[in-house]
Amino acid sequence: MNEGPPRLLQGQAGTAAVEFALVLAPFLILCFGVFEVGRAVSISSDLGRLSDIAMREFYLGNLGAADDDATVEAALTPLLQAAFTGPGPDGLTVNCTTGSDTRVLELSYSFGFISRLFDGAPGIPLSAVRSLPLP
Repeated sequence: MNEGPPRLLQGQAGTAAVEFALVLAPFLILCFGVFEVGRAVSISSDLGRLSDIAMREFYLGNLGAADDDATVEAALTPLLQAAFTGPGPDGLTVNCTTGSDTRVLELSYSFGFISRLFDGAPGIPLSAVRSLPLP
C-alpha cells in the first residue's frame, strides 16, 4: 500500500523558478516606482531652480517691474526653457500675475510617466510659485 503524498508533490525541482516568478513582479513594480518618483522629484527641484532664476532676473533689473504680465512671460519663457534640464522643455509653462503690491510667477510642468504601465494616463502637474514685492 502506498502511504504519503503522491510522488509529484514530493519533488523540489522547479521551486526556485516559481519563487522567482512570484517575487519578480512586485520587485519590478517597486523599481519602476522608485525610478519615477526620483524623476518627479528631480523635475520639481528643477522648477524651483528655474523660478529662482526668474526672480533673479527681476532683482537684477533685466525685466522691468512696470512691464505687463504678457511681456514678462514672453521674455522669461525662452530663457527658462533653455535652462530647463528636464525632458520636453516645451511643456514648461510660465504664468505671471501682478497684484496691487506683488508679482507672482508660477512655473508648471505636466510630468509624464516613462514606463508604459500608465500609458494614456494624464500627467501629474508639478509647479513652483514665487512672489516678488513690487516697489
